[in-house]
Parts: sequence; structure tokens; C-alpha cells
Amino acid sequence: MGSGTTLVEASVLGMNSVGIDLSEFNCTISRAKTSIANVPSLEKEIKDVITKIDQFVSSNSYKLNRFSSRSEYLNKWYSERALQELLYFRSIIPNYENQDILRVILSRAARSARQTPHYELDHPKTPVKAPYYCFKHRRMCQPVDEAAKFIIRYCYDALVRVREYQSQRKDVNVQIIHGDTREVNLDGRVDGIFTSPPYVGLIDYHEQHRYAFELFGLSDLSEKEIGALSKRNNGKSVEEYKLDMIRALSNVSRFVKPNGLIFIVVNDKNNIYPEIAAKSGLVIDNVFKRKVIRRTGLRSGEFSENVFVMKKC
Repeated sequence: MGSGTTLVEASVLGMNSVGIDLSEFNCTISRAKTSIANVPSLEKEIKDVITKIDQFVSSNSYKLNRFSSRSEYLNKWYSERALQELLYFRSIIPNYENQDILRVILSRAARSARQTPHYELDHPKTPVKAPYYCFKHRRMCQPVDEAAKFIIRYCYDALVRVREYQSQRKDVNVQIIHGDTREVNLDGRVDGIFTSPPYVGLIDYHEQHRYAFELFGLSDLSEKEIGALSKRNNGKSVEEYKLDMIRALSNVSRFVKPNGLIFIVVNDKNNIYPEIAAKSGLVIDNVFKRKVIRRTGLRSGEFSENVFVMKKC
């Protein structure tokens, strides 16, 4: 399921949907994005949050060090002020009804407030504590020292996004399952599957959102990731990846109705999906190519992905 984009589009199209993901953070994001929200209530809560954050900053309360964290990650990647502002916001979230949306706002602010160079937001390596030359902006930049401005910015942004989504969302059911596609059971049948599975040894999905896992104390299931970065991209990891994907597709395809389609978006540079399909009891009905243009960080160039259209044999 990832961060739930397919579920959002399904609900706008008037389709019931179910999403499965191993990452507890992805489940939080997806719930926030797809839930039926009371917009006036959310607007009232967000205005209250902004007022409280403004008061916390204007009164210099962040200087009192009222909040502390035992997380080595949080203490390493944030200035004292930014961490105080993030922890204060976290402390007031339980007072509100729209907690998943507020947690996503907090996570977005936490991502932006890390003391990482602007050109390394995707995969930061070392915190910066002094002015540095920014290859993204082509000038000297200062390390981030606060989080409140990001919290307020994303509060307003979230309200705009939720209001727009609620105006388009149909009255459909969206079910989100925190689980493993190799093992999960579904209650009923589905018309089809649309997914973009992990690549081999390319991304550490849990580490990518480490700030959120540390802030919210989420369960870390990185050792169960399919194609985990820690396993690298070599012959052994490719074989393990194939076995994991065969288990996943064999399991979830059991719940697809006869003649249902399975769409898989993946960069199959190792040319392993024909074998995966065959051993999963699937046949490739068609393959499309799509170009991907990278838009963030210093990652340059385009690459192509395959869109496999599969059916059960």
C-alpha cells in the first residue's frame, strides 16, 4: 500500500479498497489520508494547535527544556529548540479528535526540521551544525534551528488538502491492514490488485521514516522488509527477493475474483518478474513502460518502470 495513494484514488473513483503494509507509519499516513473527516472540527482543532504553538514559541517556553527524549536519533538530528517544539506538539495531540492527521503534520515537520543539508532530505548522512554550501540552492545555507514554522505551515497545508479530498471522496469503504502480504488473510474477495512492490536492496523503508518511528514509538519490522537495503543487491538477495514476492503474490492472489487483474508497477532491471509471475500461478497479460522523472534532492536523470498486467492461470 505504501502511503495510500492508490486508496485515495480508489475512494475518489467510488471504489471500495483494502490496503496492506508492513510499515506502521505507512498505515498511519494512509488512515489520515483516506478517513472521512469532519472538516469544521478539523479546522477548529488546527487553529487551536497553531495558537498553542505560537504561544509556546512567543513565550520562549522552548528554552525551559520541559521535554526530553531518550532517543539517540532525535537528540542527534535536531537542535534543542526544534526538538522542544516537536515534543511539545506531540504532547498535545492526545487532546484532539483528528489525531492521525495531526501525527502526519508532526511527521512532516519532523522531516523538514532535521539538521540535514537541503540536498540530502531523502537520505541524510550526517547532521550539519554549522553553515554549509548547499548544492540545491547554490549558496551558503544555515542548519535548521526550529520546527514551529514547519508545524504551522503544514497545519494550513493539511487543512487545504483534507478539505479538497473530502469534497471528492465518495461514500466507500477503505480498510487498512498493518500486516505482511505474505501471510495476511482477507475477509472476502477483491476485483483486482494494484501495487508497486519494493525493489531489491534499494531503499530502507523503515529507516527512511526513522524520525516518525522514534517520535511515535512505532513497531520496527525492518527485518521483515522484502528487498531490504541491508540485504544489498546481489545474487543471494535477488533469489531471496524472488521467493518473498512469490509468497506475497501467491497469498494475495487467492482473494482475487476470477478474471480479476493484478497490476504491478516495478523497475524490473533484473528481469525476474516473468519467473515470479509463473511461480505465483499468474500469467503476464501485458506490459507497459512508464518514465519516471526524479524531482527532489540531487538524484538526476530519468528511469523507466514496467507496469505488468497479470491474471491468474
